[in-house]
This record gives sequence, C-alpha cells and structure tokens, in this order.
Amino acid sequence: MSKAVIVTATTVRTGRHLARVVLQGDDGRIGTAEFEFAASLHECRGVGLSGVMLGSVTGNQFAPTIRVANEAFGYVEVYGTPPGGQAPVVLFDIDGGLPVKATLSPTREVDRWMAIASLPVSSLALGDHAITATANSAAGKTCKAEGVFRKIS
Repeated sequence: MSKAVIVTATTVRTGRHLARVVLQGDDGRIGTAEFEFAASLHECRGVGLSGVMLGSVTGNQFAPTIRVANEAFGYVEVYGTPPGGQAPVVLFDIDGGLPVKATLSPTREVDRWMAIASLPVSSLALGDHAITATANSAAGKTCKAEGVFRKIS
C-alpha cells in the first residue's frame, strides 16, 4: 500500500462525529479506519477559535499532521470581531512554555482569519505534548483551544 497523504475537509454541525475511511491495498484487500471527533467552536464573547491543528507549511499550503519531527506549524481559524474591530492577536504555546505570536491572514469573510505560527519543536523530548492557542476577546477575556501532538524524532 502506498503512503499517500490525503487531506480532505467538510462542514459539519457542532457535536460528535465519526469519520470512516476505506482503503484498498496493492494486493486488492480492503480495510477501514475510523476516527471519532467532536466539532465545536471555542467562543468567548466576540471571538471564536476552531480546533488547533498542527502541520507543515509549503509555500502557502498548510498540511495537517499529528506526528512531528523537527519543524511544526500551529494553525487555527479565528471567527468574529473583537472590540474596536481590529484583528485579534493569537498566541500558541507548547506545554505551557513561552508563547509564539501567530501571523494572521485574512479570508474572503470579513470576520474570519487563518492564524499560523512556526513552533519550536526541535528541542522537545520525544512523546506527547499539549498545544494551546489563545485569542483576545471582549473585556480582556481569553479564548482557548487545545490539542495534542506526538514528537517522533
């Protein structure tokens, strides 16, 4: 079986979902893989965050992954407009360490941005780590989205 990476996306309602993939090997045998997930926005009076994704960036393309080696990028989508109408500030941190400021890119929608930050993963120990994205909100509140990833080398 080839090791092709397939990335796909769809819009789903808030709630729990099951994604199922059917694969066919070079020998014609068929198998499935399933992944349960909860779809939600992390909202804090005026600002919402998607779930945190980790991956790589080539050119302008983000490719998600859950296993990283020496380089990784954090990604969230930011929804809403904070007080004053300015773009929100998004920070990423790993295991509660020093925050890294994300670069915001606008989208076609006036109240949605893509936030991407290069994360310092080369010095991390092998194993599982927590990643947190935070965005400013109304009245100084902070909106958080969290995820995990595994460092493999």
